[in-house]
Amino acid sequence: MAGFRIPKHITWKNLKSGVVLLNLNSSDYFTLNEVASLIWRDLVEGAPRERTVERIFDEYDCDEEQARADLEVQLGFFLEEGLLESGPPNGEG
Repeated sequence: MAGFRIPKHITWKNLKSGVVLLNLNSSDYFTLNEVASLIWRDLVEGAPRERTVERIFDEYDCDEEQARADLEVQLGFFLEEGLLESGPPNGEG
């Protein structure tokens, strides 16, 4: 997803149960649910928002409007918690 990058103080791991994130500055630890993990993985891969909306829609039996709302809420959470920041994706600037 263009426009976001992972700050240097955030580390993450992809586990069988989902994604976990650690803020190295604050020691805050986050365990993401299935939908949030899908969004995070797509974000890391640089997937367009529409692809992520389609994946949520397809995999979690919801309508497109709900999938889009879930994506926006989760992106807002990532930004609010400092897990993401605005800017070119990692490795692009």
